Amino acid sequence: MNNDMNNDMNNDNDMNEDSSEDFLEDSSEDLPYTSSKTETSLLQYAYRVIASKAHSELELKRKLLRRLEQYPAPDIHSDEDAQNLLERILFKMRDYHFVNDKAVAEGIARTRGWGERRKQQTMQRRGIDHATQKEALEELEESQPDLEPSELARLVERNGQRWLAAGHRGYPRAYGFLLRRGFSPKQIGEALRPLMTQIEEQVKEQAKEQEGEPDQEPARGWRQGSSLKRTGFKRRSS
Repeated sequence: MNNDMNNDMNNDNDMNEDSSEDFLEDSSEDLPYTSSKTETSLLQYAYRVIASKAHSELELKRKLLRRLEQYPAPDIHSDEDAQNLLERILFKMRDYHFVNDKAVAEGIARTRGWGERRKQQTMQRRGIDHATQKEALEELEESQPDLEPSELARLVERNGQRWLAAGHRGYPRAYGFLLRRGFSPKQIGEALRPLMTQIEEQVKEQAKEQEGEPDQEPARGWRQGSSLKRTGFKRRSS
């Protein structure tokens, strides 16, 4: 009987050892990755950057690189070490969905008061690839086809009186303003046609008024009636 009990205990110990080994093997992939102090610090910095504003992957990479240049790390010995570190951090940020170039592109595409050209320029400057730019703009066009024309009309309505008050200079000012906002010359020409008509009529009215006014008296010099002459001042003879 004692032998049977000893055998059972030995079997239980073997089973416990086997199960612990199985647990370590199964959970080894879930164990947290032990990163260097530099990587941990840079990852925390990346979280702070993303928390303040949505960044594209390229923008975040540039900021992380500047951070490394500003605060050199003792465990970074070459450009290759730095690039590998940045790639690991960017991989984690992508994996956690903290950086998403498509989401950034969609946000830019929905920006009010901008034409397609400025949106594309902004996406390109922020490191969004051409395919993602195109996809974001096409999806917006499908979901809100009237967004860009309505934004252009809103800008013209809001600034129309100011441009009209500028007279013949109003049209070039309006054209330049809308061109900088990223709208195409064709869109701008169509949107400003009513304003151009108003400006032309206003200029004609002003010209007629000026034609009907009497000629103004020419300006008088000091010899003809200056305050000095009227007060009796006389020039000394040389």
